[in-house]
Amino acid sequence: MKKILVRRGAARRTVGLCAAVVVGLGSLTLGAVAPASADTGTAADGATATVSDVVLSDSAIHLEGSGWTTAPGSGVGSTIAVKLGDALTTEPASGPVVNPATGTSADDFNIWDAIQANDDGTFSADITFPTTDNTNPALSSPWAVGTTHTLRLLSGSMRSGDTGRSVLLTFTVGEGLVASATTATTGVVTVSVSGGDFTPGEILSVAHGETPLQWTTTSGRTSTTSDTLTVPDSGVISARVVLPAGTAPAGRVTLTITGDGGTHQSVTVQVPPSVSFDNGTAIGASGTLTLGNLADGATISSVELGDTVLATDLTADSTGNATAAYAIPVGTPPTVQSLVISQTAPSQETYTLSQAVYPDESTVGADKFTIISTAADQGLYQGFYQSAYSATQDALYVTASDRGTGNNGFIYKLDPDTLEVETSYQTVDHDGFTKTGAFGIGVDDVNGNIWVSNTGSGSVAVYQASDLSLVKQFPASTISHPRDVVYDPSTDQVFVSSASEGSSATSTGYISVFEAADKDGDGTPYEKITDIETGTRDVFNPVSLSLADGTLFSPSLGSNKVVRIETAHATEDGYEPTFLTVDGISVGGRGASGIAYDAAHNRIFVASQNSHDVTIANATTGATINEVPTGRQALNVVLDPVHEWVYVANFGGTSVTVLDTDGDKVASLPIATANHVSTDGKGNVFVVDKAASNRVWKITPNVTVEAGTPTISGTVRVGVKATAKPGAWGEGTELSYQWNRNGKAIDGATKVTYTPVAADAGKKLTVTVTGTLPGAEAVAETSAAKTVAKGKLKAAKPTVTGKARVGKTLTAKPGTWTAGTTFTFRWFADGKAIKGANSKSLKLTRALVGTKIQVKVIGAKAGYATATKASKRTSAVKR
Repeated sequence: MKKILVRRGAARRTVGLCAAVVVGLGSLTLGAVAPASADTGTAADGATATVSDVVLSDSAIHLEGSGWTTAPGSGVGSTIAVKLGDALTTEPASGPVVNPATGTSADDFNIWDAIQANDDGTFSADITFPTTDNTNPALSSPWAVGTTHTLRLLSGSMRSGDTGRSVLLTFTVGEGLVASATTATTGVVTVSVSGGDFTPGEILSVAHGETPLQWTTTSGRTSTTSDTLTVPDSGVISARVVLPAGTAPAGRVTLTITGDGGTHQSVTVQVPPSVSFDNGTAIGASGTLTLGNLADGATISSVELGDTVLATDLTADSTGNATAAYAIPVGTPPTVQSLVISQTAPSQETYTLSQAVYPDESTVGADKFTIISTAADQGLYQGFYQSAYSATQDALYVTASDRGTGNNGFIYKLDPDTLEVETSYQTVDHDGFTKTGAFGIGVDDVNGNIWVSNTGSGSVAVYQASDLSLVKQFPASTISHPRDVVYDPSTDQVFVSSASEGSSATSTGYISVFEAADKDGDGTPYEKITDIETGTRDVFNPVSLSLADGTLFSPSLGSNKVVRIETAHATEDGYEPTFLTVDGISVGGRGASGIAYDAAHNRIFVASQNSHDVTIANATTGATINEVPTGRQALNVVLDPVHEWVYVANFGGTSVTVLDTDGDKVASLPIATANHVSTDGKGNVFVVDKAASNRVWKITPNVTVEAGTPTISGTVRVGVKATAKPGAWGEGTELSYQWNRNGKAIDGATKVTYTPVAADAGKKLTVTVTGTLPGAEAVAETSAAKTVAKGKLKAAKPTVTGKARVGKTLTAKPGTWTAGTTFTFRWFADGKAIKGANSKSLKLTRALVGTKIQVKVIGAKAGYATATKASKRTSAVKR
């Protein structure tokens, strides 16, 4: 079994890439020979492909698969490109492969062979064994016995609207007879037999017990079924034998091969049961697990998925089925898991299959958004790829391309509110320039242009944003496999990624830099400036680009590296990129394909098709912050800075996932086969999908402020601090305050507390609380009014200084009162007011002899109630 390591935080889990789920895979024994096996690769959407672990030298390489349809339920088989591993330039020496979807040359794809899957998604094909003589460019050395090699199976490019898949199969070149068995859910068992050392020309028959069977062979696209098989000159065979439903229940099945030249061989194959999960295998899914093609009364002791026991103690009924309730636990890694079925009767068998586990894509939170799309019958060109918004034009630009050849394509300018087409431009064969299919797109609002990558020709084109008229078409082979395009206003430059796939240690990955106008002032605008090299492609293949504040990021398709480039820091020797290692990115297959940079939080968000998740990492160090499963084949990601939400296009699935910047799920929106996400910077997000009838979607968050009811606490009076109680507002709402006097705003009174002044006395006091959320209309709520009472003066008991003797002067000391209080005085003799004595001092006269003197201080201040305080009486006045 082939092993890969999948990183999950600090832990590592070893998982196998082996057999499919719906179609089981078994192995053979030949006499005393140890069981052989087959390698099964599983695409992100569950499609499988199988090759024997051992392929005989110079014999056809037999491949089988299931699940290869253009879209789920489409009833149209995919067109599958077969490459010799990731060596992308190898073609047959006899000439380019013919694209079975179009009947035209597939020279553009540089592939070894092509397979047209049946409309039910199955295929069975024999691929020519490559040699130094039949390859172009020729293999550097023969594929010798004992060496290990790979085939890469890809769909999505050769047929318009096809689902993108990538499966890598590994095998060893060997000698001898090998066989493997697959079981369909119908109970039909197919045994593939290849190799051997037979006499050329010998006529072979095959039987199961006493029942003769037929051979099925494939030549090119034609399959032939016959009672006998004539051994070719090589002495090795490659054929399939089909056992009808019910004749080969799970367990060991022996086939007998006899020949008219005396051959008599027995081949024993382990036939596994078929496996079906009625509600799928998304994380958290539950339903009924059915094991089929079992013997009547067969007992299964356990069914284990990874570390989880799904079922125990099952017994097959008379139809050969055993069922049990299942649940995929939350926390199960979204990757291929080993599925181990342990049978105890009628024989002891351990069937090791595989099951792809996916993130849960059930619709969640859709009520938080308004979603519109172009109509399915709007007549837009099939093959949407990317979109980009222009603030200057207030328009959305969308690229569409014939991915089969890249010869044809369109650029659309859409109304961003209605998604109606304002104008369009067909890119096919203009000015004698071919392969101008439009793929990546970037908007330059400073110079009024849009930039488009022509992947098929290795070119880039510039168009006026206003009317889509062509400004400049760069020549073919300007950049290898151009993909993403971004404009940098800080340097007035355009950056384009060279996204060629592969693992070559001699080919270099790079990001090309262009003038957005005439940067060097030589009179020739839009010149290519340089290539920023990112290392050999076995280490780094740049794909997606994300730029903010003069910092550009790009992930590598086949590693856990991310490059960071300060766009303004170019020297005479070029740029000095920084490479971050992000441990959370799962390495293998099509890994990190999308990236978004959050400058405000210094984070990057990396989408991975291989692990169906988004890795959140520190944008300076690359340290992993979080790993979040989103959906099948998480392909693209964009940050909406208004709501601080991250949108993820799950290309192989049925959703667009919305996360906050910490990775918590906000929503899962029902948009299938999403290829690209972009934002207008105003809180709206646009999606293009690759469905059979592709559409452009607009997602607008229904963000509203949940308002509370403000009140003013306690009694309100002059000089006493009043406090606003805002009430219960929605989470995350930012609040501001404004105090009002008789309905008019009080200048400067904008805090949560306010101390009424004299002007407020007797007036109606209210407070207005305003709540704001990013992307939502502000909401203001005003409290009920309270009448402001007069303030209460802080008053002290006055004292009298001086001697109580005729001719002496007494002076009143009012003590400490509220600041700003003014005073008046009244003097009394034995409690009777002294006429005219209303100043701060009193000169004692003979008439006051024998009386006791007292002063009363009357305090007054605007907005406050008047207060009066009396001193103690003096001793009796003496002569």
